[in-house]
Amino acid sequence: MRMLGFFALATVPLLVACGSEATAPAGPAGHTAPSSNNPPRPPDVGVQFSPPVRVVMPGEQFYECYFTSLPSDVDIGTRRLASWMTTGSHHLVVYTTNKPTQPDGTFADCPDERVGSREDPPVWLYATQQHESEFRTPSGVAIPLKAHQPLIFNMHYLNTTSSAMNMKVWLNVEYETAAFQKAGSYVTFDTQIAVPPNATQVVSGNCNVPEGAKFFAMSTHSHAHTVYADAVKWRAGQPGDSLVKTTDWAHAAMVRWAVPPYMTFAPGEQLHYECKYMNTTTVTVGVGNSSLTDEMCMAIGYYFPAAEGGTFCEDSTVR
Repeated sequence: MRMLGFFALATVPLLVACGSEATAPAGPAGHTAPSSNNPPRPPDVGVQFSPPVRVVMPGEQFYECYFTSLPSDVDIGTRRLASWMTTGSHHLVVYTTNKPTQPDGTFADCPDERVGSREDPPVWLYATQQHESEFRTPSGVAIPLKAHQPLIFNMHYLNTTSSAMNMKVWLNVEYETAAFQKAGSYVTFDTQIAVPPNATQVVSGNCNVPEGAKFFAMSTHSHAHTVYADAVKWRAGQPGDSLVKTTDWAHAAMVRWAVPPYMTFAPGEQLHYECKYMNTTTVTVGVGNSSLTDEMCMAIGYYFPAAEGGTFCEDSTVR
């Protein structure tokens, strides 16, 4: 089942840490962002995507989409994706589609517009807000990609300095050479957000989970009005085990189940997602991409075995 609707998501956490519960990594001590003069090394077996440098003027901020495709003549799987972003690059989100929506090498503005279509919605592949990040699947598990798979890079650039800046991202996709089980992403999305001025709101939903799904990572995504974003197991109208909870929207909490039996749902259990917001402005806050003026409520996980494209649950309905 394809998923993630066609929302061009703005700031999204990456599920990267290993072991048990953790927050998004801030980078090693003394870490500095990479530069276009010192690019990262491509993978030994795989491909490095390197969209052209974009010049961002002082005070300028924009979202931009870059369209490309996997340069492989055969279907592959990936167990590791790694990315690098220069200073001023706020996030990178990568989607797949079944058919190209633009010619390879095309840039297009994508501030608050939707990318793709309901017939061929982009499928969530990878996302990060860190200068250096990576995503790994468990041993024997990989994310499948088709030959010449169309890809959409959603990039957010922000220059808070007084000088023009060269901004750039890189993405390494390492190919899995052994047999593997297929992994997929599980994403929830709530369209009912409408926080009145100077008030609070709680939105939530309950989503069915594919039978036999083994989750190995889960996080949340929301914006600056968030009091908390939560994901728990739900059974017979009652909350059960807590899976992940975020109280700092800019550094979303993340849990990774790194070894068997991973995290599973018993028969009758659902994934319950819930977000509480506090709106201190004089206008209603609704669903949108701006991390400062709009809101989102999402639980984001990875699991296996997965059907093609993973699972997307909108307002408690799996699409």
